[in-house]
Amino acid sequence: MGIQKWESAGEVFESVGYYDKAVEAFTKAHKWDRATNCASQVRPIELQNMLIDEIQRQKKLMLIQGGKINKIVEGGDLSGLDMLEKRGQWEDCLNLAEKQGPQVLNDYLMRFSRVFLKQGQYKETARIITRYGCPVLKEMLPVYKTIAVEILATVHEMEL
Repeated sequence: MGIQKWESAGEVFESVGYYDKAVEAFTKAHKWDRATNCASQVRPIELQNMLIDEIQRQKKLMLIQGGKINKIVEGGDLSGLDMLEKRGQWEDCLNLAEKQGPQVLNDYLMRFSRVFLKQGQYKETARIITRYGCPVLKEMLPVYKTIAVEILATVHEMEL
C-alpha cells in the first residue's frame, strides 16, 4: 500500500483474509469487481453492506470525474440522468433514458417539456417529443395543447 501498488496489495490482503483491507486496495486500483467480491466475504453483514456501498460510491465518483455518466445509467443508476438534466444536456439525457425503457423516457420527456415550454421554446419541444414518438399519456396532454396553441399563434401572427 505504501508504494501504491494497489492491486498487488489487494491480492496479498485477500490471500490472508484481510478482506476489508483488500477492498480498500482494490478500490484504489479501480478493480471494482474484485473489491465487491472481497467485500462479500466480510462479516458482519452490516460492515459488508457499508463496504459495498462505498465501492459503488467510489466507482460512481470516478465515472463522473471521467465524464462517463452513461456508464452510471447503464449500470442501473438513474441519478446519472438527473446529472445530465441539471447540466442541461438534454440530448444525452433523453438518449440514455430511451435505453432504459419507455417509462423512464416518458418521465424525462415530461421534465424536458416543462423546462423548454417555460423558456418559450415551443418548436424545439415539439421537435424533441416527435423524435421520441409522442407518448400517449394523460400527463402529456397539457404539453401538447400548449405546443399546438403557441405554434398556431405564431403562424397566425406571421400571416398578419
